[in-house]
Amino acid sequence: MAILALTALFFLPSSALAQGGMSAAETNVLQAEKMFQEAKRHVSSGQYRHAEGLLGGILSMAFPGDDSARQLKAGAHVSLAEVQLLQNKLPEAESTAGGGLYLTGSDANPTYLRAELLEMLARIADAQGSGDRASEFRTRAAACRGRSR
Repeated sequence: MAILALTALFFLPSSALAQGGMSAAETNVLQAEKMFQEAKRHVSSGQYRHAEGLLGGILSMAFPGDDSARQLKAGAHVSLAEVQLLQNKLPEAESTAGGGLYLTGSDANPTYLRAELLEMLARIADAQGSGDRASEFRTRAAACRGRSR
């Protein structure tokens, strides 16, 4: 399971740490990192509903407008989509993964997380019996991986 490997390797802006104070959005980043770790423990013990609740909670939090925060939120989309896929909640998983794409640039200027989201959409399409769509998503993911920064 590649999921939850994306666990919060994100950092607060150094300006917030240097000033000694954090905004509520920056505090949410720290809380989200803890929630990722807890969700990972729930997934490893098969408690998918608990993990789903934690990851959904991350998506509802406000974050700073920086790139690290967007990556954190995109990682939560990938992780939540995988947990939903594990529960055979295919429409929800597809919606969650698709919702994360807007956070990850474009196919022309891709990120690693965009490729992961496209691969997740391919796995969901496979589970739905849509091999053509799965192949299309995998082709896009491969192209993103070849160009990602």
